[in-house]
Amino acid sequence: MLEKVQIPIFVISLESATERRDYLLKHLKKGEVDYILLNGTTPQDLPIEKRNSAIAVWDSHIRALRHFLESDSEFSLILEDDVELESNIKVKEKIFGALPELCESIPTGYQILQLGYVPFRERNPFFVFLRELYFLVCKHYRFDVKNQKALKEKLGNHDYRQLNLKLQEITGWNSQVVQGFGAGTQSYLCSRVAAEYLIKSYEEKDDWDSNSRFSMDTYVESLNKSHEVPANIQSLRFSKQIFEQRDIPTVNNYFPPKPDTAT
Repeated sequence: MLEKVQIPIFVISLESATERRDYLLKHLKKGEVDYILLNGTTPQDLPIEKRNSAIAVWDSHIRALRHFLESDSEFSLILEDDVELESNIKVKEKIFGALPELCESIPTGYQILQLGYVPFRERNPFFVFLRELYFLVCKHYRFDVKNQKALKEKLGNHDYRQLNLKLQEITGWNSQVVQGFGAGTQSYLCSRVAAEYLIKSYEEKDDWDSNSRFSMDTYVESLNKSHEVPANIQSLRFSKQIFEQRDIPTVNNYFPPKPDTAT
């Protein structure tokens, strides 16, 4: 049974990103969370045709997924080092303590449960007020109506309600689950089936563009938006994310270095 198998947690962090790494590991240790730390890929680690930070992040996740497949678990939790661990602490503690139950609750046919993604930011306070008011009433955001409807149609209204009740019981998070994948990979549960698919897709890709901002999250997001989503990559996410992205500076360099600085 899944509940008897530990769900491995892989933390992806660049060795040079000391502030990010120290923050995340400090809070994980404080919560007595077991994890496996993996050094992320840098652009300089890649062939010249793949040498940008978006592809380097993609490669980092593929490394983590390969490590996951060496375990006996059917699911794994992948965390990036910019995940926020100081807000909604009780919810996150519940999740870390109930990962097997959370994985067990994922409906048949779905392979990824996204817990954090790139936030929808809006500086207009009136818009933010309306958005949050809508969520307070409906437990999902207005722009997730289509994704919610798709999941209801697939599961049926009764099973959809039961799924939300189960997830709320496990997590303590009052947000409805919707179908699809949002941009961002700072926190997600991934099945072996999805890991195998993602690794194979990465290894077989031969049209790399070092000027591209296309990464694993945009790849999975685009597949989930297609009319024929591959069964191996069907995804779910909470309408209101649990593991938010920290608002910290980043030094992404999406373009290859100049010829005189290339290594």
